[in-house]
Amino acid sequence: MSLWIYWSLDGVGMAGEVAADVPAAVRALDISVERGRRVFDSDTPWEALRASAELMRMRMLDEGPKALERGEEWSAKIEGVQVRLIPRV
Repeated sequence: MSLWIYWSLDGVGMAGEVAADVPAAVRALDISVERGRRVFDSDTPWEALRASAELMRMRMLDEGPKALERGEEWSAKIEGVQVRLIPRV
């Protein structure tokens, strides 16, 4: 099932794209977090963002597919990371 993923990373920005499934959405988030490293003057805020993204990743893989299988949106915010998954019809 394909889906829309929208994400926001504090200090970095927001983006969205179509993903084939939840693991692909997680990869898109991971890429964005890695690219976001260059906007920070030091590693400390980026490390905090990366830690939040890791927690988000686990929630996405656990809770996201369940909601999407029911045809529902899923969203969560952990510290500076916010994600929204929307099933494509």
